[in-house]
Amino acid sequence: MALSKGQTVQLAALLGIMLDEVIPEYVIEDFQQRGWVTLINEKPRLTASGLDEKNRLCHFAGLSVKFLSEAKDERVKR
Repeated sequence: MALSKGQTVQLAALLGIMLDEVIPEYVIEDFQQRGWVTLINEKPRLTASGLDEKNRLCHFAGLSVKFLSEAKDERVKR
């Protein structure tokens, strides 16, 4: 299943937040209202709900994007 334009923008912004990219303030505010983002030391960080949404959108797009911070498998080392 392909993502809609809105879903594509959301996925790009969620991944951008994880990569410490500059994200427009209105997007951060929208994601905070949805419960996907929280501010830690004035930097946006994904909540568990935000990670779930990122994974859901990746699944629909046919992608498997996992960051080391998400790794539950102890075989993954930094």
